[in-house]
Amino acid sequence: MSLLSELDIQNSGDLMNYNTGTLFDLATGRYVIGIDGNWYINGGYAPHINSIVGPNGAFKSTMANALLMRSLGIYSDAEAIIEDTENSLDKDKPRAIGMSEDLFDATIEDRIVWLKGIDYNLDEVHQLIKKVCNKKELQRKEYIVDTPFLDPLTGNALKMWKPTYVFIDSLTELTAATEEDMLESEKAKSISEANTLMMADGNKKTVFIHTMRRLCQKYGIVLVCTGHFDKVMQIDMYNPTPKDTTFSPKDWKTKGCGSKLKFLASIYARTSAALLLDSSKEPLYACGVGPSKDVLEISLTLERCKTANAGEMLPFVATQSLGLLNTVTNYHYLRLHDYFGLNGNKMKQQPFLMPDLTISRNTIRELGESNYQLRRALELAAQYCYIRNNWNTQDYPVKFDIEPQKLFDTLNSDKNKNVISDILNSRGYWTYSKTEHPYMDLFSVLELAGASK
Repeated sequence: MSLLSELDIQNSGDLMNYNTGTLFDLATGRYVIGIDGNWYINGGYAPHINSIVGPNGAFKSTMANALLMRSLGIYSDAEAIIEDTENSLDKDKPRAIGMSEDLFDATIEDRIVWLKGIDYNLDEVHQLIKKVCNKKELQRKEYIVDTPFLDPLTGNALKMWKPTYVFIDSLTELTAATEEDMLESEKAKSISEANTLMMADGNKKTVFIHTMRRLCQKYGIVLVCTGHFDKVMQIDMYNPTPKDTTFSPKDWKTKGCGSKLKFLASIYARTSAALLLDSSKEPLYACGVGPSKDVLEISLTLERCKTANAGEMLPFVATQSLGLLNTVTNYHYLRLHDYFGLNGNKMKQQPFLMPDLTISRNTIRELGESNYQLRRALELAAQYCYIRNNWNTQDYPVKFDIEPQKLFDTLNSDKNKNVISDILNSRGYWTYSKTEHPYMDLFSVLELAGASK
């Protein structure tokens, strides 16, 4: 018997990320084998700290909320607490919930508790989260579920908590009780006391982040928080402020979130945004008549990621009026990579899995909203393109060097009748909830096309 086995040390179990049904899942995870032999993407929001930061107007709240709402749509009995410190999301709840898009579930609104920043400070939010954890502990059997993943410690299905989401928008503006007391006191009028106030706020948030890291992993809490990212004033030109992370821009830092956020977060991403206009200064992805400044490209850079490679940048398409457009994002990603997986020309194309359907940048929004098979076709093409561009695939059982057209020709052969229909009516995210569409991973699609190694 070994030394460690004699000490009866308990091995730590695996924790899987909860999918969002977007390219974010691929950027923050990888495919792992499931108990049923299928491969599942272990990516998305982690049962950990997930931070999305950005400067003013960079749509960090939009991205954080959209990914959250889509994940709520996938896990149909998950619940969320949203602390809206800036009173922005809850002003238009239908818009916020509508960012779940094709994953919309009529029960989502009932599964969200909205908190206003004026009603709950940092200490009160912390206490509320602890109450949630205590409730889950008391009712473990109700909140622990089997997942499709394999638990290597038992050889059985991996058991995990049903996710409980806590979204703080933004952590920068969430004040602690001590800060509120000092602001109301006469002391806050002096510069020295104002500095003390800021230090007290930072210390409180550091303790909060430290505590949440443990609570998240222990009770399946998915903490999502946004933070303000701003330029730092350089006082000493010979001793400049170090970069926030390896992939941060120089002289920029996250402010008002405590000193340990970027260190303890499982996912730490930064957003920037730019208008998407065509040569006529009209929206690149129009849908009827709309303002020219409505459609944007939101670039999400993974500055830190403990479940995948850091430094990856994802270009999402969103509108100011509706939020994230996931199908348009997949199409945009293919378009940026020389129309990968799309046949035709730059004006009109046909997805490689749907050669009889013609799409364009002017019709993709309308067609994508009404056609599930088109959404799935573009999702698979974008996943295939992303993996070819960003992953080391040598340890996977399938090859990623076959061109899309050859894949389609094989899948559409007489030997594989009805296989295209099966693929287009499948889903690509993992869940423990009942769904309308059966699961089929990208690896299975490639195996059907003879891409096995």
